[in-house]
Amino acid sequence: MLKSLKNPPFKLPPMKKEHYRMLLVLVLILSAIYTLGLVGVLPFAVSYYITILFIFLFLFLRWQKRLE
Repeated sequence: MLKSLKNPPFKLPPMKKEHYRMLLVLVLILSAIYTLGLVGVLPFAVSYYITILFIFLFLFLRWQKRLE
């Protein structure tokens, strides 16, 4: 079973530098919106959903790096 995890049947293409730059801009914008939600300018639910999005983004990028 461990052997199959080390050599998956599919491989994602590596992310290019442009993709990381777009992700950086997206994360900076979402961080600003997240802060506005914590301060009270926006509903707190916005910050809650952004937190969930950040967790999924982190897990996806970590998973993708392991497959490389």
